Amino acid sequence: MASEVIKLLDFRMFRTDTLVWYSLQLSNGRECWVVTRRYSEFLRCHVKLLELFHREQLPTFPPKEPFWQRVFGGEATRDNWMEERYARLFGYIVGLLDIEGVRYSDALLEFLNAPSHNNGQEPEPSGAETPVPSSAIAVIRSVRVRLTGEPGGLEVVIRADAPAPCAVRLALRPLEELGEEWGDASPSLEASGSWERLLELDLDPSKSPELTHPFELAPGSLWQVAAVGVSKDGSMGNVVCIQIRAPENETLSQVRESLSPSREVRESGLSPSKAPALSPELRAETKDPGEASSTATRSSEGVIGPEGKSQDVESEEDEVEGHEGEARGRKPGRRPFAAGSSKVISYQGSVAVEYARRIEEQQRQQAERAPHRWSQGLKVSVPVDRLETKSASGAALPRHHYGTVEVLDHSIQAQQEQQLREDELRLAVWIHHVTGDAQSGAAAAGKGSLQEALQTGEVLCDLINAIWPGKIVGISRGQGAQTLFKRVANITHFVQFCSSLQLSHSLFVPADLAEGRNFRQVIRCLCALAQHVPETWDGPRFQPAPEVRHSD
Repeated sequence: MASEVIKLLDFRMFRTDTLVWYSLQLSNGRECWVVTRRYSEFLRCHVKLLELFHREQLPTFPPKEPFWQRVFGGEATRDNWMEERYARLFGYIVGLLDIEGVRYSDALLEFLNAPSHNNGQEPEPSGAETPVPSSAIAVIRSVRVRLTGEPGGLEVVIRADAPAPCAVRLALRPLEELGEEWGDASPSLEASGSWERLLELDLDPSKSPELTHPFELAPGSLWQVAAVGVSKDGSMGNVVCIQIRAPENETLSQVRESLSPSREVRESGLSPSKAPALSPELRAETKDPGEASSTATRSSEGVIGPEGKSQDVESEEDEVEGHEGEARGRKPGRRPFAAGSSKVISYQGSVAVEYARRIEEQQRQQAERAPHRWSQGLKVSVPVDRLETKSASGAALPRHHYGTVEVLDHSIQAQQEQQLREDELRLAVWIHHVTGDAQSGAAAAGKGSLQEALQTGEVLCDLINAIWPGKIVGISRGQGAQTLFKRVANITHFVQFCSSLQLSHSLFVPADLAEGRNFRQVIRCLCALAQHVPETWDGPRFQPAPEVRHSD
């Protein structure tokens, strides 16, 4: 087996609207095969390797995409994240294959679908579906509950990732009877034991990644719910536990009240989604005298709050809801939302009124001192004395005209482009003197592009090894460095070393250089790297831009 060293020949990423998967072309010297893997399968392989090796012995595994980025991140942000994770996964796989002990581990051979691990079976052909081992285990991602609307009625929802159909074991037990055992971080689900309800559900990932099961529990009782994936051979995966309390009638009533439309909306005959909230004035007009008097009586007497304290019905929070409803009433078609439960000082309060008066007075004084005023959409000019600055001889100094805002913006952009070209030339000179690269020398002489000289990543790795000898190994050169994944590998080595120098604010994504997306960020990173060259380095140094002084 020692002679059959597995090498990664190609690593590519494929994307659809909702899925991302990675294709690995591998060879052991005798055979070549292709496997297709999802990020979740990379994660499961990493978890298995952590059971065999220390975390320090393994390469850094790229994290999962944050939830806030999946929800709020734009398309460009998510694309950059995917490209960066693609490069990190490539570096992770290359690192695993370079470690002698990890290279022949069963977890990695199973992940790579190596022929030796399949007992001499033929490897999967290119383009065919990846054969799934019979010991597939579902990885539980989340366990949550939904209300069914009945007292004590709950529906447990389990979301899991599985490469093939398998089973998920679901168990419940009351927390009141557990005592100190409820805090067990990894409870056993192999037998019923203390579990009052233990059942298995069949998961088919090709149909849905979620499983649901309803329960009828005693209202108000507290339960512990646990879920775990089970393979066909009986092995189990990760256990996920949550605590739930069966809903009571009071809880369900509060939920219904929070979701039900207001009385004014029901009387108006509009649907809750189309009825605007009524302002306090309109609400007062729609009430009959008897109702208004009864409301006034209730507001004067007060009611008892949930904590046993007397609360005023017409509180400041109610006034805030009224004003928010008046603002939302101008936009029909929007469902009114309820005010928050936190204490809010209303606009009608004395503190807010005094604050508004001060702001109004400040705005009035600023408007009087301003040289221009705007009233009724028309521009009114205020005469201002023309000020002229004279020199020591008494002659008036020439006035500088900068033109319109568009002209000024173009001027700033032109200055930035000029500064970028100057930095590129200085970097080309420095890189050529340090590495002796011919393409960098041509770029320094203005006969080529520095971006083309650095695009394969070879020169960047040579630059690091020239200043910090032996820091980067396994550099792809020649024709092998012309493929995209080899370029990304070289650039990833460079970016990882820059990250170790605490240059996180100046780093770039490998795709910025490999695919020419953002070369400005590459220039910025190289300039920052030049400032971190050690003092003991006796070779050529980067010459920063000379300071420009403006004459008076």
